[in-house]
Amino acid sequence: TYLCEVYEYDQFKYFIYTESEDEIEEQELVFSYVEASMGTLKNGKVVFFKGTANESYDEALYMAPEGQEPVQLADSCAWYQYSEDHQIIYYIDSEDTLYSLEIPELNKKCFTDKGYLKKVVEAIKSQELMRDVTGIQVSPDGKNVLAYKDYSVYLCRDNEQVKLMSSEQQHVDIFNDYVVYLTEEGELFVQEGIDTTELSNLQKPQLIGESVESYTTSKYGKYIAYINKGENQDTLMRYSKEAGKVALLEDMDTFDYVTFNGLERERKLKYEELVGHYSCEELD
Repeated sequence: TYLCEVYEYDQFKYFIYTESEDEIEEQELVFSYVEASMGTLKNGKVVFFKGTANESYDEALYMAPEGQEPVQLADSCAWYQYSEDHQIIYYIDSEDTLYSLEIPELNKKCFTDKGYLKKVVEAIKSQELMRDVTGIQVSPDGKNVLAYKDYSVYLCRDNEQVKLMSSEQQHVDIFNDYVVYLTEEGELFVQEGIDTTELSNLQKPQLIGESVESYTTSKYGKYIAYINKGENQDTLMRYSKEAGKVALLEDMDTFDYVTFNGLERERKLKYEELVGHYSCEELD
């Protein structure tokens, strides 16, 4: 399934193309504007998008099942994120209010009967989570959301919300079971148990690194890699829920650059290259 913006005859037009083994079906969206990004159900038969319908001035949130005209899910949408795993949409309206919207399983009748689809959509109710929100981050499974408000970061789930920290951090990430954040002072924290613990009983953040300038994570946050800056040497560290903190390389300076054909270049190392042995500058 593809969402395409086409410019012809001095105007933009928007189309949904659905590819099958036999053909490509085209559906034109009668909209004056459609945002380029979209969300889809796992089977690709339902598209979510934000746009402005013709003869309207407000951006709204829409759902378009394959073979049906788009139906409106929310009449005001400034920003949204769809979580495929949990089949839930988080969106912020023009008044900076954060909502969640759970999408039910759609049966075959939703793809053939416009009247029935309308009844299904009317039964989907938005749930208000927080007001005066300036931005959000959603966990990969869609169960938890970080909301930024009044220079603070809040963790929201269903009807619960709890303040985690002030938002004056260099960087914050949320994963399925924990939040990781780096402070302006270079302290790296992990707050675990956000997927299983009641928000009112969350564990305190755990300090896992000091004098840290940046960090990176694996796709779903199983591992966190970061460099502890020391007085005499930098140490490459890895953190995981199972193993805790592990020092991978005591001397990171060796791996900042590599010389090739007389030119000094940076290169990204594979994890396998850091296991077992490495060469140092002094011993070539």
